Parts: sequence; C-alpha cells; structure tokens
Amino acid sequence: QMGFAVEAAHHEIAPGQHEIDLRVSDALRTADDIVTLRFVVRNVAQQFGLHASFMPKPLFGHAGSGLHVHQSLAHD
Repeated sequence: QMGFAVEAAHHEIAPGQHEIDLRVSDALRTADDIVTLRFVVRNVAQQFGLHASFMPKPLFGHAGSGLHVHQSLAHD
C-alpha cells in the first residue's frame, strides 16, 4: 500500500494511456501523493521493460500523455 487512495482509473484514447484519479485531499498531501504515484508508475513500467511518460506530447502526431491536476478551493 502506498498510502493514498485511487478514486477511479480508466483507459484513455492512445494505446497504453490511462487516467488515474486520486481521492481528494489537502494540497500538500495531494502533492506528495502525485510524486509518489509518478515514482511508482515509472518504476513498475521499468520492471516490465516499458517506459512511462508524463510528457504532454512525447511523439509528434500521437496523443499526449501529460499529467494534469484538478484543484478545488473551499473555505470552512
């Protein structure tokens, strides 16, 4: 267990492209969770001889796989 919760996960348009939605948390915790998730995804991919990219457009003419973050602001 990595210490964060995945709210949802599904495939996207490009082959091998996936979206992973983390459960909402405070800003600092979410930042830590995102860094951890990227680290884990890259390392697991590498163990299988693959390369996980979070670049918006790594290959010309192909769908990008950029990391994006949604933010919600709330006041108690």
